[in-house]
Amino acid sequence: MNKDSRIIKILIALMLLISIASPFKVYADDNENADEEYVETGNSQPGDKETDSVSEESLNAEENVSKEGTVTEEDNNTEENSEDEIIFSTGYRGFDFIDTDKFIIHRRNLRKSGGNDDESLPSAYTVPLSGIKDQRQYGTCWTFATMASAESTYFDRTGRNLDLSELHLAFYSYHNVGYPDPLELITNDGLAIPAEDKNLFQHGGNYYISVGMLSSGIGFAYEDDLPYSLLDNENYTLERFEEEIMPEGEAENCYGATDYYLVNADFYSPYDLQSIKEALYHHGAAAMSYYAIGTIGSNKYYNADKVAYYCYEKQVANHAVTIVGYDDNFSRENFVGDKSLDDPDVKLPENDGAFLIKNSWGEVYGKDGYFWMSYEDVSFLNSGDVVQFYLEGTDDLHIYQYEGTVPFFAINSKYSTDKLANIFVAQNDEQIRRVGYWTYMSNVLNTISIYRNVSDSPESGTLIGSYTVNNKAAGYHTYDLEEAIDIGKDEKFAIVIMQESLDGKKMVNFVSGTDIGGEYNFNAYDDVSEGQSFFWEDGQWYDLYGHDGDYLTAPVKAFCQNTPEEDMRYEYQGGSLVPEFDPDVSSPLSFCFKRKVLDDLSFKRFKCAYVDGKLLNGSDYFIEPGSLNITLNQSYLEKLSVGTHNLKVEFTDGLSAAADFKVLRKSEPPKPASYQIPLTGIE
Repeated sequence: MNKDSRIIKILIALMLLISIASPFKVYADDNENADEEYVETGNSQPGDKETDSVSEESLNAEENVSKEGTVTEEDNNTEENSEDEIIFSTGYRGFDFIDTDKFIIHRRNLRKSGGNDDESLPSAYTVPLSGIKDQRQYGTCWTFATMASAESTYFDRTGRNLDLSELHLAFYSYHNVGYPDPLELITNDGLAIPAEDKNLFQHGGNYYISVGMLSSGIGFAYEDDLPYSLLDNENYTLERFEEEIMPEGEAENCYGATDYYLVNADFYSPYDLQSIKEALYHHGAAAMSYYAIGTIGSNKYYNADKVAYYCYEKQVANHAVTIVGYDDNFSRENFVGDKSLDDPDVKLPENDGAFLIKNSWGEVYGKDGYFWMSYEDVSFLNSGDVVQFYLEGTDDLHIYQYEGTVPFFAINSKYSTDKLANIFVAQNDEQIRRVGYWTYMSNVLNTISIYRNVSDSPESGTLIGSYTVNNKAAGYHTYDLEEAIDIGKDEKFAIVIMQESLDGKKMVNFVSGTDIGGEYNFNAYDDVSEGQSFFWEDGQWYDLYGHDGDYLTAPVKAFCQNTPEEDMRYEYQGGSLVPEFDPDVSSPLSFCFKRKVLDDLSFKRFKCAYVDGKLLNGSDYFIEPGSLNITLNQSYLEKLSVGTHNLKVEFTDGLSAAADFKVLRKSEPPKPASYQIPLTGIE
């Protein structure tokens, strides 16, 4: 195998394409809501959550969900809004899980060890709703669903509104190769479409691409930084987009416009209805996908009168939307569809119950942009995942990482391993604050170990932190360290992740690698190097670089911030006591300099020493190995004049420290024990 290894080709094929719609005609009205206001909805329900009373009865032929999440009377099937020639764009490129059950079987029992179900859940609930946006003719639905979930979970946690840029995520997902991240660790990594491609925003995407980009620090950006309204309803080549839209400093905008980091992306199985409802109720909206027929009027899956959608047969998901609520009592009869179709194969769900869906087709579709989908929609159940995105402010953190692409599955492969690790070299005196990693399964027990002063192997250094985390959901996660861990400039440190499943099997299943997407119109690049990423097998570490012809990286990240200057300042530890040299006592003087952190590196960075501004020679002082002390030799001290002197020590990091000392008296030559005047003759 080589860089275009067979396994990665198979994986990227699964990742990037099953189906995507071609560009469609779009209606002229652009209903993008730039204000993105959230509105608390409805009546109080068990658990003291504010809920919406949206239900089967409130979404019938005469009623509509408004942007406020309440009910307004409006006939959705007006003549103006029922033009069948109006077709909406989709753009989700996901897995076909129907024939690959192994991808989801482990999640069907998600609640096996997750504790008891939350019995306080109401039978119907709607998250605080925000304005409907419009993806228009472009295949960017996946970015709208991603941002809608992130905005919702952030609002649920903080009460603050965000309006995040879908265009920023879409553009840099399609074209982020060669833009250096702030640490320049993944300069040449990323996804890219061919430069000559004429349909820059028609390639679609999925939530793995969203997570891969956002976890790398490419976004989240504010809508004002790169507003979707800049697109003019025409197709874009890369050249046209860069010339007409992209602001100056494009490379800086890739990472520089990032205002929030992705801290979690929880993946749930569509079959795990209980967990999905709990996630909605406790945290906010979730992104999902299904097979969409994007027309205004009814079709065999969609009842326009009841704005109710139920795909009852095998179809591959092609559209991403957002779940914003549920109703266990939404009648199965609402999914009867348009009987004028006279299709004997039209079916109804077996049970009541539906999700309230927020679409990205403007307010003209459904009821002000919302519709209901049966819990039993076949295309949804076989879509693979429901994802909740969580973000937090960057807090001056920067990311140590090697992969700028999408971590691909390596299922049942040689990389189903006990442990993965990355070795990084600290670029400054820094503090590790957070660690990022993926879990392929739900209910995974993760052991995170951090080593300092490593050599060529991840565990060759000093273990300075070990943490155990139980992630209930599969997906991308970060863990905030209870206390920051200090590392020194140019020091090698390692992040080691060991994962154990419920049945005790140890496995890590995510790696990232280079592949040429071919017919999928995506090229994935990982510019990896030797000595960066490792996997554990048969009791030893192996370098992922070049192993069996593969060139892969481990998606393990460290979030760091520069050590505060006051913590790095060297200080003399003698306090107000001034050392005194008495030549009669005949002893040298020792000075201890410490700082709050990284004391063990202090004298590794020793540069030079001065007394009264004069540079000392190496014979004038002594640095005790393994200590923080500098000692002025007695022979040097005896040369100094009586009085107060100043010792200044400088370090290679540009910092310095000083201490005063006294010479009590001048050393005098010793007198002989006795002296006798020589006798001469007496006259």
